[in-house]
Amino acid sequence: MEEYQVSLELDRSYQQAF
Repeated sequence: MEEYQVSLELDRSYQQAF
């Protein structure tokens, strides 16, 4: 379940980067 959380945060950071 932690992996999912990390993926979600990463997706968020990726979107914010642009």
